[in-house]
This record gives sequence, C-alpha cells and structure tokens, in this order.
Amino acid sequence: VDSCWAAMAFVGGACGGAERVQARRRGAQCGLRMTVARESAERAALSYTDGVSNASSASPLATRKKSGLKPDALLTVGFPKGSLQEPTLDLFERAGWNIKVPSRSYFPLVDDEDINGMLFRAQELGRYTASGIVDMAITGYDWISEYGVQDDVVEVGVLNYSKVSDGSVRWVLAVPSDSPVKSVADLDGGVISSELVHTTRRFFAERGVSVSVEFSWGATELKARGNFVDAIVDVTETGESLRANNLRVVDTLLVSSTRMIANKAAWQDRRKREKIEEIFMLLNGALSAKKMVGLKMNAPRAILDQVLQVLPASTSPTISPLYNDDYVALEVVVDDKTERLWIPQLKKLGCSALVTYPINLIVM
Repeated sequence: VDSCWAAMAFVGGACGGAERVQARRRGAQCGLRMTVARESAERAALSYTDGVSNASSASPLATRKKSGLKPDALLTVGFPKGSLQEPTLDLFERAGWNIKVPSRSYFPLVDDEDINGMLFRAQELGRYTASGIVDMAITGYDWISEYGVQDDVVEVGVLNYSKVSDGSVRWVLAVPSDSPVKSVADLDGGVISSELVHTTRRFFAERGVSVSVEFSWGATELKARGNFVDAIVDVTETGESLRANNLRVVDTLLVSSTRMIANKAAWQDRRKREKIEEIFMLLNGALSAKKMVGLKMNAPRAILDQVLQVLPASTSPTISPLYNDDYVALEVVVDDKTERLWIPQLKKLGCSALVTYPINLIVM
C-alpha cells in the first residue's frame, strides 16, 4: 500500500491540475485493492490459525479445542494486535502472567486456567467487547470513541501506558509547515485524510466547517507532505514523526489513553467481574512499580533520625532490628530517578550495605 502512495507522490509532484487528481485517484485505487487483499488474507489466517476451521458445522467447543483455547476458561480476553501488543503483553508479564504468542497465531497462550486470549486490532476491540466476542479487552479510548461504543461497554479503568511512553497520545490536525492554513476555518472546502474518519467528521461539523474526509489506509503523513490532501488527522505521542515529515499541528482533536473495558453481560457475572477487577488491580500495580525501586541498607541507630530526614517525606520505611543492637535494617521504596540522589547522602551519614532492586508490583 505504501508503495502505491509513494508512486502517487512521484506522479502527483510531476503533474498539475486535473492530471494530479487522476494520479491521486489511481494511487488510492491501487492502495485500496492491495489493502483489501491484505485484510482478506488476515481474515483467512484468523479463520484457520492453529487448525481452526471456518466450517459452519464446527461447534464452539471443537473450535476452542483445535485453537488451543481452554474450553472451561472463565474469561476471554482481547489483546490488542499492533503497536500496543508488545507493551500490553509486557505489562501482563510484569503483573505475573506468562504469555506466549505462537508464530502466525491469533491465540496467545496464557498460563492462567481462567483466561483465554485472542488477538484483534485495537480498532475492533471496542465492538467485539460490546458484542460479547470477548469478555474484556484493552484498547485505546480513541477507537472506543471512533465507533461510538462508549455506552455499550463498561469502562473498568485507565491504564497509563502507550506504544513508547507511559502517557497518552494525541490525534492532531496537521498541515505542511509551509501551508497557508492557520486555523480550522481555513480548511473549509478542503480534503482531509485520516484513519479516524468519524471523529474527524464530527470535529469539523461541530465547528461548522465543510470538508471531505477520506479514509487513510496508511502513510498518512506522506499524503500531506505530497500535497495530495489539504490536511491530515494523525496520531502522535512525541511529535517526532510530524517534525521529521515537516508537518505543523493546527489543532488537537482528541487525547486518548489506554483503557480496560468489559462486556456488560460479563460485568454482571459475579465471578467474571471479580476476575476482571483482579486483572485491573494487578496491571495497575505493575504500572505503579514501573518507575520504582526498593532500597535496603544498614543504619546506625545513633543517626536514624538523620537518615529518615534524608529519605523522601512520602515514604514510610520498614525498620527491623539486627543482631548488632547498634544497627537497624531499613527498607524503603523510592523513585528510580532519585535513588542516585539518596545513596551518596546515606553513605556519607554512615549507612552501609546499600542495595537497590527492581519491583514488579506495588498494590496500595
């Protein structure tokens, strides 16, 4: 698909007027055909992965057995495929689960008899949770909003992580740096390219600005840079990709974060709800621990008050007696960015055997 857009950029740059429009249409048609073929192949893979047949005669139980799914599992969990996949699986592992994704499989293997896993695109997980294909899922608020399923699922809570950071992402309206467009109103009558079509249309409609919104199959930044459209709406975490493509942000449409959502019927089931809440608690505990370390030391009793003054006021250390009555063992959790500040000070005071160690979970 990207090669079609690249070809379109070359032809479009060499043409003018009507010829450029025709080049744009040919590139879009090429991209559409290739994307349809790609997605058809992915759907076929989903139907047949791990020997699962799409024959209508196959029972759900037989399908579960052939796919490696546990027939008696309590929950079916939807994991996001794509940019959120690795950070999500890593978070589950930090929270205590061991998850493996066999090659070319859409069924993660989870070492929990209560959980079956399925991989879907984040864009689809809101709808699949609402319809009951999965009991709970992790996806972005942007896709929940895009397909209007906010009222059809239960939002269990926010999980503050994304592809490359621990924060949120932004969907922004961007134009080439040399574009005359300075405000949303300047795009009246223009063409906008985005994967977030419904949200983009609502954004302009609410402001009374008439635009044509085209669905983007990918390489969205190229379309703005190549002047095939007047502006794009694309997602950014750091803004680096926009700057690299010489694009300028005009406005922000949506700030999105990762959410855990549940099917409404599953949420009404006591056992399923308890399991979902436990998963959310442990994942949040893993996120809380991500930037923390444990700090242990031996401290002379005579300087204990001075040691406590050095440590952050928000901490409440554990103090234990040692065989040598003149010393105590002290253990505390501190931010991993500040441990380097405390250790030299504590050493100068007379503390010894200072040790730091990583933490997987902090559940308050």
